[in-house]
Amino acid sequence: MATIISKPATLSLAYNLTKFKISSTVEIRFKLSLGATLLIDESYTPDTNNEIEIDVTDIVLEQLTLSLPTTDLFIQGNIVKTFTALVDDIESTFTCIRAGVENLTDTAANWLKYNWLTWQPQVKQVSSSQPEWLSYYAQETCYVKVKFYMSDNTTFTHALATLNAGNCYSINTQFAHIMSLHEGSKQGYYDVWVENGAAVVLSYAQRYIYKASELTDEVFLFENSLGGIDSAALAGESIFAPEVEHALALYNEESEQIDGTAIRYFRKSTGWKSKTEYKWLWEIIRAVRCFKVDAGVIRRITIKESGLNDSSMEDMKSFEFVYRIALDKGLLNIPRSADPLPENLEITTPE
Repeated sequence: MATIISKPATLSLAYNLTKFKISSTVEIRFKLSLGATLLIDESYTPDTNNEIEIDVTDIVLEQLTLSLPTTDLFIQGNIVKTFTALVDDIESTFTCIRAGVENLTDTAANWLKYNWLTWQPQVKQVSSSQPEWLSYYAQETCYVKVKFYMSDNTTFTHALATLNAGNCYSINTQFAHIMSLHEGSKQGYYDVWVENGAAVVLSYAQRYIYKASELTDEVFLFENSLGGIDSAALAGESIFAPEVEHALALYNEESEQIDGTAIRYFRKSTGWKSKTEYKWLWEIIRAVRCFKVDAGVIRRITIKESGLNDSSMEDMKSFEFVYRIALDKGLLNIPRSADPLPENLEITTPE
């Protein structure tokens, strides 16, 4: 008879998922299911120590996906799911969220209880229109609160959202949206946190501070390693660097242009960032999905290459990456004005 030595915890982080370790003297049958969908159905033979080790991390990660929110309080229904494992006739279940923490020494349940799903700076400067979401996995009914700091040095706390147990949420924390929730003259910052029904604070407070948008700012969104969505305004240089290949053919001794390839790549520098921001922005490079805010539209991008150099002697750091718009047909969309053109033009010529 098989004995399960170790298995994933009831609530697990996908990138920190414990392997199944089974003790048996004979071949065992292992099944892994997601609802009615059978993901694994295999037989395993024990090694010379009468042990079997099964790693289901990759197949679990394939079932977990993040979505861009479409509402102010958005349930991430596909980022966390419950799986059922069957070792011969021994059944066990575990719930897994698409997240991971380096050198995790706490349980996933404890870590998720006290943390937002982001590594962004706890005090973050944002422009008014910059898209911002905070994600949180609720293990009990809890409440998202926002604290406004008023211009008369008083404070006001507002109930932002109610979270139900067992759901992962993305909450709209965009500066313009949050500031519109309470009347009165406010200072340019606010705090957001999660607390339970007894008003016990669960998560740390995330602070947002207003920062005027710069002309060189470009806003990028990316799926972080905790299953949340981060945004970053990058003010570094942006260079248009297309890759163009022309194709020619000869017809009746005359050269003609035929279809070639033209890929619009952009080389973007992050600009100078603090050590804390620099560590966090590493998430852009390893992200499964990245996006750019282009004329108010969120468009998916793919990163071709990146260049990072980190010297311990430097307080301010930067890096660059090369990207393209994922759905780029090579077409143009240049705005035109419907206003009448000026009738009286004064045209001057050089003396």
